[in-house]
Amino acid sequence: MKTRRQYIPAYGADSEAITHGLKWLINDSGNIGNVAVAIHVPSMERILHARSILAQEIGQSIVHEFRKTGKIKIHEKEITVITDRKQPKIDGKVLRVLSCWPDSDSLARLEGKYQISDILVITWNYKKDIDKWKLHHLPEIYQDYTPSVPQEF
Repeated sequence: MKTRRQYIPAYGADSEAITHGLKWLINDSGNIGNVAVAIHVPSMERILHARSILAQEIGQSIVHEFRKTGKIKIHEKEITVITDRKQPKIDGKVLRVLSCWPDSDSLARLEGKYQISDILVITWNYKKDIDKWKLHHLPEIYQDYTPSVPQEF
């Protein structure tokens, strides 16, 4: 199976990039039986911390429920959370993944462990974080959103 790889070349905590990424994850996944959706983050703090951009975009009520149940549900879709330390077993499912702020090594581990049909990566520092991954896989730039880039870049 060929993985479709895309990325949003964001810089820093870009709430619009997260909003677009979540819409991509939920709206484009359809109802295919063997496809599961997942959010990949470096650590749980990226979701659990009340001031994190991801927590703000998901919504505090969903984050609160996630703290209690360990599950994220948005628009009736259950979303698996994968971190660099917590990598749940997913049997017989192909994943559609929104990866927020990874580095190339983290993406290599993710793709080595799971069968992924589609991945959308949102960078923290698009100039360096995923260089090796981009060189190896030649992903497309996500076309539905173009972030603004600070002047120093």
